[in-house]
This record gives sequence, structure tokens and C-alpha cells, in this order.
Amino acid sequence: MRLRTIHVTRAQLPRGADSHPHCHAPITIVAMEAPEGRGRITPLPPPVPDGTPPAPRGTPQPRLMAMATLGSLVLFALWLAGSGEVGPPAGAADGDGFGVTLAPLSAADTSTTVARPLPPVTQPPRLAEMVPWLRGTIILLGHTGDREELFVWTNGSRSPEKFELSAANIVDVSLEPATLNYVAYQTAGTVQALYVGDWLAQEPIFVGSQGFAWDPSGTAMVAWVGTDQVTGETALYRKNLADPTIRIADVPRDSWLAAWTEQGLVFAEHRGPRPTLTVLRNLDGLTIATAMAEPLRASPNGVIVALGTSDALAAAEPVTELDDEFILIPPPELVVLDSPANGDLLAGFTLREVPSRESLADGESLFSPDGQWSLSTDGDWAGRLVNRDTRATLVVQSLRSLSVRVVPLRGPGERTSVGFTTDRDQFFVFDPERSVMIVINWLTGAQFEFPIGGDIRPGGAYIRSAP
Repeated sequence: MRLRTIHVTRAQLPRGADSHPHCHAPITIVAMEAPEGRGRITPLPPPVPDGTPPAPRGTPQPRLMAMATLGSLVLFALWLAGSGEVGPPAGAADGDGFGVTLAPLSAADTSTTVARPLPPVTQPPRLAEMVPWLRGTIILLGHTGDREELFVWTNGSRSPEKFELSAANIVDVSLEPATLNYVAYQTAGTVQALYVGDWLAQEPIFVGSQGFAWDPSGTAMVAWVGTDQVTGETALYRKNLADPTIRIADVPRDSWLAAWTEQGLVFAEHRGPRPTLTVLRNLDGLTIATAMAEPLRASPNGVIVALGTSDALAAAEPVTELDDEFILIPPPELVVLDSPANGDLLAGFTLREVPSRESLADGESLFSPDGQWSLSTDGDWAGRLVNRDTRATLVVQSLRSLSVRVVPLRGPGERTSVGFTTDRDQFFVFDPERSVMIVINWLTGAQFEFPIGGDIRPGGAYIRSAP
């Protein structure tokens, strides 16, 4: 392509161009001259009307479109994560096509998930924490519904271990006193049956039993009165757990074995119209002493608490036969019978009277014929729980000095008496509404509680000291 110079005069300019102030001299124009040969100038396309978009210059490459789309998505995600909310722009009306404003993303939704530790499990307290003075094991006899159970709770555990007894309908049950490893009980029915065994299993050893008792000296021997279902004879029996049953001697048909003390076996015997007799026999079945009174409780060392009268006791002699004479029986009194020392057949019982007392002005004598009270193992103290209105009070009386100690129980509700511990300083009381056992130091008034999942029998509490 070559450049060519052209000189133009005023007359050759278009009309109106000579009016320009600088158009008085001739004008020189430089123009492009088409090259010679095959080359040529490509003409520009004609102008397009206003408002019509220009025609595309070409279709973009697919790879460039994908990259552009990906970049747009990345930019949108970064903007979305950094914004507090997604919503219409400022000034937009409700009808501008925007939806409900989205809630901002939380840190948990935009950060890495971290495992949170579970809250700690709350453990129940150990028995030693609820009863701080205890050094050993508490063993309780009770029942849950129809199941007769034995609860064993060591001071370092958080709950008791339960052993279900083999039979149901138990009317009387006690543990062997020396080791507390064996249990004996009687079941109710047309004919009572005596069961003996360890905590895991018990077997019936006699059908037709009438009271039983363990040897307090710890020989693991049990004695009972039983009526033979074939011959109809009533006799005294005894059995060591490892030995066969031994028949000792015949006894009156209405005899009931109440206790085994260091001085002998305590019987309750009903003889015609006369009141029930307290009869002490030796291990061969021979009578040692007799009192016209009904035995209620007996301690291992031979103290017997009974219901009788001082006049009748003073004239009491062994009864061998009945007469037809009408006997006026005076109202019963609470009396203490001290067994004769060394089983002296001529000494008889020593009488100590316990006068009736009114407690808490509720019109109820301290010790009543219902028998809902306990005797300490040494026979020196008697305890009874008195429920008045919605409050309960433990009343403990010395059987020697007759002094009385009254301990109000904390909290409302009626309670039931369970009994003294072997050290005589503690007394067990059961709260049936809360299924809670209460241990009371009746000398100081201190009270401790621990839960039990069942009902506890009167007298069914033992403490095995730690070795």
C-alpha cells in the first residue's frame, strides 16, 4: 500500500467547508492508494440501525465457558459465606421477587464438627457415706411385692445385693446369729413348714413346725417344735446343718418354741382356760422354770419380757394338771423374768416388774400387747416406736433403772419398728412410704438414712462387723 498526496483548491471543497476560518489556503490531503496486484481493501460493513444489538463475532470455546461458570460459582459461594444474610437489596419491595430472608449460618455449620464429651453420670452415694459410723455389712430381711428377699449391703457399695428366698408366705424368719450365713424361716398354710439353708437356696426340713430358734452360741444348730403328721405326736427337734434331724423329747401339743437363750429354750404353752405359760426347758426337754405369763421377747443372755401379773408370778409353780375351779385373771402387766443361773431347777424365775407408763400423752402405754417393740441383745433396754398424728417418736426404756429416753424422728409420716443392733446403741426404723431405712443412735439422737427397694420385717435387721 502506498500513500499519495492530493492538492485541493477552495472551489473543490464541499459546500460550507470554506466558511472555516483556516480554509483560506489550499489544502493538501494524504490518501491511501490501493496496492497493485492481488491485494485489495476489505470494505467495512454497513451501519446498523439504532437499538439493534451487534451481531456476535463468534461462539466462545466450551473450555472458556466452563471456566467462567466455575469462577462465577466460587465468587458466589465466597460472597454467601461472608454475608450476614441473604435477602433483597436495599429499597426492594415485597413484590420484587425475593423470598423470605434466610437465617445466618452458625459456626457449627461452617466449621469442623468436634465431638463433645457426655455429661458425667451421677452415682448414688456409698453406704459408708450415708451411714458414716458403719464398718461392715448391713443385712436386712424383707420383701418386694410377693417376693421374699434378703438384702446384703456392704459399706463400700452403692446399692444392696438381693437374694430371693425359695418359698413365699413367710411368717417368721431369722438368720443364724454367729456368722449370719444361714437363714431359717416358717411358711404359712394349712400346715406350717420349716425351711433352712444358706442365702442362695433353702430346703424344707419339717412339715408341721411350731416355732424355731437358732443356737446363740454359734453352732449353726436350729431347734424347733413339730407335730408329726402321721402319728400326731408333738416333740422337740434339733438339727445341725451338716447332720440329720434329732428328736429330743415329747412336749405338750400346744407348745410353741419362742427363743433359745444361754440358759435354755423358752416355750410359750397354752393350757386350757389358764393364761399362756412361759416355760424354760433345757436342751434335753426337761422343765427348768415356769411363770404364768406370755413371753413376748427374750435376749440371748436369758432376760425374758412377758405379759403377766405380779401376784400370779409370785405364786407360779409348774402346772402338771388342770382343775375345774374358775380362776379370775387380773389384767396383764409387763414383767421381766430373769432366768435361773446355770439352769438351777430349784431357783425358778426372778421377777422384775415394769410399770406401765404413758408416753407423749397419747393415751398409749409404752409397751403394749401388740408386741411392736424390741429388746436389746443384752436384755437391758426395750425400744418401741410411737406414731402420733403424722409424727413418729422412738421411746427407749431401761429395764433396770426404768429411765426413759425419747427421740423424735425427723420428717413427717408413720414409721415401723425394726429393732436394736447387736451393739444396742443403734435402733433401726423403717419408713414404708419412702422405702427408706433410718438408723438412730438413740443415745445421741443422730439419725442416718439409706434407701431400700422393699419392705423390711420387724426384727429383720443385722450388722456384720468388718473383720
